[in-house]
Amino acid sequence: MREALSESLEALWLYSTIMVPSIVTALLITAIVPIVVTFMLLGVAVGGMGGILVALVVGALVLIVVETIIFGMYPPMTRDVMGGKEVDLRGAFREVTSRAKSLIGASMLIALIVILLIIAGGTTELVVASLNSWIVVAVAGIGFTIVGVIFAVWFWYVIPAVMLSDASAVGAISASKSFTKGKFWGTFLFILTMAALVALSALFTWIPSIGRVIQFLLLIPISALWGIVPSYIYLKYSE
Repeated sequence: MREALSESLEALWLYSTIMVPSIVTALLITAIVPIVVTFMLLGVAVGGMGGILVALVVGALVLIVVETIIFGMYPPMTRDVMGGKEVDLRGAFREVTSRAKSLIGASMLIALIVILLIIAGGTTELVVASLNSWIVVAVAGIGFTIVGVIFAVWFWYVIPAVMLSDASAVGAISASKSFTKGKFWGTFLFILTMAALVALSALFTWIPSIGRVIQFLLLIPISALWGIVPSYIYLKYSE
């Protein structure tokens, strides 16, 4: 994992164009979030809670599709870099569009699993809360957190599996889970590290005037690493 992170950082330094998709997604998210908030406010005025729910669902779907397409570009770009070639943004985008059905399908399946986990966790917490035992509530919360972490690690290589192995949506999820064997803790530590970097970048928002600009600039390479590292590992260690 250390080698993957080191090589990925070197790729960012030597091939700065590999960060272009991250810049695009950051700009799109910056544009999409205010639109979703506007629709939520309109939803309150027109349809109450139902309007808010519709706005959230539509916004989430748009973000899932955008993020999936953007991060789908990183496996072929990483493959080019590892092969000593220049980053081919157009070529990577063409590969994404050719596998868009599987990519988006896999992302939607993962989103559905996450939603089901949240519902199951929330329901369980409500049930155990009625027992008036904070120990039981804490144990249940820890249990679902562990389950969430396991699924996060299992799904980490889904996009590389689709883009580099031409797997179907379901096949990519299965392939990603199988690929994590022997790499679980390394993958977990990387996810934890990147999550910590994202959290640290949020601290800059407290700086008046330029805080959000600094955070935006920091999130570009962080986002790129989210795409490059799993792609590098999948390329290097897949059979």
